[in-house]
Amino acid sequence: MHLFRQSDPLSRWQGAEIKGIDLIGPLNNLIAIQRAISVRLAFFYVLFDLNDNYEFKMFKASRYLSYLK
Repeated sequence: MHLFRQSDPLSRWQGAEIKGIDLIGPLNNLIAIQRAISVRLAFFYVLFDLNDNYEFKMFKASRYLSYLK
């Protein structure tokens, strides 16, 4: 990708920002993708568990999201 071959770090940063690329690196991209998938799976699990009442579903969702911070 020509974006990361530029020698000027500022222009590289601006190009990455414009394209919406995570600036810290590919590891954080993987972490962000995994986290987004985990959140979706958690809500699927929480909302489709028919044995729980509404308050307990919200409690489980908030607990799970607090682990991701």
